[in-house]
Amino acid sequence: MKSAAPAIYVFGDSLVDCGNNNNIQTFVKVNYPPYGIDFVGGATGRFTNGKTIPDITAEILGLPMPPAYKSLNLSSFKNLTGVNYASGGGGILPETGRNFGKVITFGQQISYFQTTVEQVLQPQFGNLEDLQKYLSKSIFMIAIGSNDYINNYLQPQYYDTSRSYTPLTFAQLLMKRFSRLFERLYKLGARKVVMYELNPLGCIPRYRTKPNEKCVEEYNDLARNFNSHLNQTLERLTHFHPGTIFTKAQLYEGTKAMIENPSKFGFNDVKHPCCYTGDSYQTCIRGLPPCQNSSQHLWWDGFHGTENSYSLIANGCYNGSAPCSPINIDQLMRA
Repeated sequence: MKSAAPAIYVFGDSLVDCGNNNNIQTFVKVNYPPYGIDFVGGATGRFTNGKTIPDITAEILGLPMPPAYKSLNLSSFKNLTGVNYASGGGGILPETGRNFGKVITFGQQISYFQTTVEQVLQPQFGNLEDLQKYLSKSIFMIAIGSNDYINNYLQPQYYDTSRSYTPLTFAQLLMKRFSRLFERLYKLGARKVVMYELNPLGCIPRYRTKPNEKCVEEYNDLARNFNSHLNQTLERLTHFHPGTIFTKAQLYEGTKAMIENPSKFGFNDVKHPCCYTGDSYQTCIRGLPPCQNSSQHLWWDGFHGTENSYSLIANGCYNGSAPCSPINIDQLMRA
């Protein structure tokens, strides 16, 4: 069956990066085992054991997985089914992630999309009207904002944002910046958008406090604050940008549900990474074998979910009533 969406264009951070960071000068790379242990291509630079949410969504839609922009030769690239621009460590703010070396910021990702439109898409369409029709039917997936906290606001040794902004004013700063960046995407043709909210940051393995390993509610409050402001921002953007339709992937509530009722989702561990991270609970240590039952783990490393957790989100977002709201992706495509 032909997909109702001709393409998926992906923007964001390590939640959705499929290997762009392999080709830039950065410390944020995961192109080594045990990453990709359950992926056909092995360790491709995806920050999990297998497929990401956009990969799984593309498969559901009958589309190829969107390739990493940084792996492409644009002069010979003729793909009309989408591209992935996401970069692990990147954020909404241009300075986020710079302590890792180079990352591709959200703004730079949009610039790469503009290059794709100008150098790849425009030459393949007979006229501007056909190109705009194609883009208006395409799905734009955006997962950004986590690193503005994890690798900025919560890193006072590198950034002064936590001293300069309250949680409220920092969320407002991020939304103001996001709105300006979305304006660029809209002018380039984005209309149907799947926007991912933040996970409960205080419940990722990296931040679970020992010895009782409880979630850090102070960090969860930061995520809730961001998500609340995101709701208001998406409503405003919809009002001022005719033809735009957002569906929001409610990762906070979806992940919380998995944590609070793991057996319902087939998990037996929702606290610890599947791969071995050492005591730091950050990324997987190169070459060491992971747990043998990754499908029963919510978390793959200190920050990212397993393919199984991503599959639950992707499938629910496609044709369920949760976690995507107010409509699912199937409804978004037909809207």
